[in-house]
Amino acid sequence: MKRLPEDHAPRSALFLNSQIREWIHLLKFSRLVGRSDFNRLRFLAAREIPLIETDFDAVVAIPSHPLRSLLQVDLSWEWARCVAEASKRPLQRESLKHASLAYAFLRSPQKNLSPAERWSHFEDPKRQTRYASPSGLPPQRILLVDDVLNTGCSFLEAREALEKAGHRVVAGLVLART
Repeated sequence: MKRLPEDHAPRSALFLNSQIREWIHLLKFSRLVGRSDFNRLRFLAAREIPLIETDFDAVVAIPSHPLRSLLQVDLSWEWARCVAEASKRPLQRESLKHASLAYAFLRSPQKNLSPAERWSHFEDPKRQTRYASPSGLPPQRILLVDDVLNTGCSFLEAREALEKAGHRVVAGLVLART
């Protein structure tokens, strides 16, 4: 399987085992994040933040899915909130958002694609990106946060969108890596 270039790879907080996978699945698809779950996320964030040597202005989460219900918890946002709380840096919740809800109908959800299909989509110069960063914001140094890193294509697409808008992604942090 293709790997992210070393200078593009986020730091990994945990490796995904069956217990962590179950916990992430519960968090990601449950209606509410419990206080104990939020505290565990915050503990993990506080443990990893000192290991990131680069200074950053804001924390940006990679949204999981364009059709995620507003009632459901998106673990990437919860993780980003915990990183922001642990690092005392602002959370730019609106700095990164999906370009279009219609996009979900144009391509299979990522989880149904093989790693090779994910990479071939990412490398296609005519691809329709899933992410956009609003213009008009002052350039910021950003810590990019995601819940789970599989192939890294979402991470690279989000980074590309932010850099196109004038921001600089200085580091990445993921909760778990498969």
